[in-house]
Amino acid sequence: MMIRSSIIAVHTLNKYLQIPTKSNSNTQSLLSLPIPRNLPSFSSLNLASSKFLRCSSSSSSSSTMDSSSTSTSIDTNEELAYDLPPIMKVYKNGRVERLAGEDVVPPSLDPVTNVESKDVVISQEEGISARLFLPKSITENQTTKNKLPLFVYFHGGAFCIETPFSANYHNFLNSVVSKAGAVGVSVHYRRAPSAGANIAHYLGVWVGSERLPGLKIEGIVLVHPYFWGSERIGSEAYHAEAAEKVDGLWRFSCPTTSGSDDPIINPDKDPNVGKLACERVLVLVAEKDLLRDRGFFYKEVLEKNGWGGVAQVVEAKDEGHVFHMFKPTCDNAMLLLNQVVSFINQD
Repeated sequence: MMIRSSIIAVHTLNKYLQIPTKSNSNTQSLLSLPIPRNLPSFSSLNLASSKFLRCSSSSSSSSTMDSSSTSTSIDTNEELAYDLPPIMKVYKNGRVERLAGEDVVPPSLDPVTNVESKDVVISQEEGISARLFLPKSITENQTTKNKLPLFVYFHGGAFCIETPFSANYHNFLNSVVSKAGAVGVSVHYRRAPSAGANIAHYLGVWVGSERLPGLKIEGIVLVHPYFWGSERIGSEAYHAEAAEKVDGLWRFSCPTTSGSDDPIINPDKDPNVGKLACERVLVLVAEKDLLRDRGFFYKEVLEKNGWGGVAQVVEAKDEGHVFHMFKPTCDNAMLLLNQVVSFINQD
């Protein structure tokens, strides 16, 4: 998301999305929902890889800014309530153990890209912080008056895991900021029930609905968005078991949801979707990702609801969900990176 402004009213965004921001130490409300105990593995959704599965929250430290981090101490007497590999485990006493995305990379001057990162608090009250990424043009020339693009990034993570401080996302922002010559802001938000592309989309809708003065969103990039719906489209009809897992993960992540047609996850059900406050949208999908068809459908939703911009959908062949995080140096990952950079620098 490219923005011409340095001020975003995050408390209003939270109100619009109707989601909490601060950590909830008691997850008992999750456990009281009628979610099947035999919720299956999500590995078939291409959410996992061997590298992903080896990650463990018990091997990483917690960031002081991570208001949603959980204790890593393990009580052998705890009884498991829900097992959601490779994402998390939830115990009956309310403790949540994230199985990935808990690694923390400190802010630094990256020797490869010459991008410098710093951590800042956006709202102490709301528990929201960010990692800033400054390109070489700023760090080496403190008096520069050239305007640079502002790239606001919301990380993914199946609604429940990952942070801006995770190595993969930290490195991705370093690469984007270096190649685009932009200022990067990677937002650290309360995990569950939001996800990166959903937040980016609804931030755009909110800005368009409120018509905030002095704030202009140039464009939005959605990478493998987790959009969904109760009615099966495209290949979803041929993968009933996998589609059920998508439904289950969403219900688990957002206990108060109305279901898979909740506008937070299904833009087609949002009456304000046509008010998206930008003129350009790039949707990146992956051929082997079950969510692929939702990316194409999103373009149709915008167009049929009177949005006046230009949307483009680009597909990575023979790849799965968030492949660029698992294989950041592969040819398709480098192509994806360049597509994002080109979109940022487009006039």
